[in-house]
Amino acid sequence: MDKSAKMTYAMIEVAIDKGIRDIQDNTHRGIRNLIDLGSHLSQGRFHQDFFRITQQMLANENSPLYELTRKIVSHVDHQLLKNTAAKLGYTCLTYGAQQIRDHERRNGYNVPWTIVFDFRRVCDNRLSQAEVSEVLKQGEAIGIYCGMFFINNNQQNLADLLEGLAVHKEGTYFIFAEPEAINPDIAKKIVENQNVVLILHLATPGKQSYSKAAAVLFDNKCLFGTYSEYDDDNLAYLTSDSCLTSIKEANSVCFFMVRKNLQKPENHKLMSKFIKTAKTAARYPLIIFDFYTELAHVDRTISVEECFIAILGDGRLAVKNMDSVQPHINIRTQSFQSILERTMPRISY
Repeated sequence: MDKSAKMTYAMIEVAIDKGIRDIQDNTHRGIRNLIDLGSHLSQGRFHQDFFRITQQMLANENSPLYELTRKIVSHVDHQLLKNTAAKLGYTCLTYGAQQIRDHERRNGYNVPWTIVFDFRRVCDNRLSQAEVSEVLKQGEAIGIYCGMFFINNNQQNLADLLEGLAVHKEGTYFIFAEPEAINPDIAKKIVENQNVVLILHLATPGKQSYSKAAAVLFDNKCLFGTYSEYDDDNLAYLTSDSCLTSIKEANSVCFFMVRKNLQKPENHKLMSKFIKTAKTAARYPLIIFDFYTELAHVDRTISVEECFIAILGDGRLAVKNMDSVQPHINIRTQSFQSILERTMPRISY
């Protein structure tokens, strides 16, 4: 990050610090002042749309967003909260976005705003942390400062990942993890890293391991959310009051819904309506995302076109979604930029 960007980042940190203090003193006024400031300073359509929608929702004095923000400020480590907000809002989506656009114009291929790593499957020759770190460095060189990791329930693998991410100070990372991978030491390391948001997997309704893991993260002042994969069989439950209430009661701040398989037209309509309602008239103190749709929206805002890419545990690549594996492309045998040039040709400008 150049000197000018570092100065801007420092100013944003000061504003967030003040915003946190104001919210502690008067939740409603503090939140509105912080959002108004962000709206005034925002550049680009993505930020302007975000602040416009947020201001509309906060016009309702009973908006659940007030409860959500109060809970976050009261229970999340303030340094972790400040770092996440500043890195995601500025480093990833402002400074990094401009680097991405510049690189795309010079090289003629698209660049995703985040790299997804899908390490859920057990494999014999799993990417080492050094190899993961090298991919992240190559991404940072062209403006990618965000990474999303899907992992299984192996606690040691999660501990190793956290140790590796600790050296990437300018980035922010979302780790989608099984509840069984969480323990007090992991939670303490998350807060120590200051650059990780943990997203817990909710696979089975009422599963006790989810509630226990959420309690550990909450008690250690982590910023954390929830994710579930949805299909025709479980969509009705995942969008129900029962499910959303259980996520709220676990003190999760967001809910990522990851499309697995959706064939029925009525379920496409149900999901579309649910997400629209979640963004415009929230009933719960949760931020709800349709994973692939939201990532594509950010990609289109930065790069005009969608450019999803995922790296599997054995180094193979997937594009469009995590199931669309490209068997003849491997991060171990080709550089990240050469893979983007091959798989992400720029069509629209």
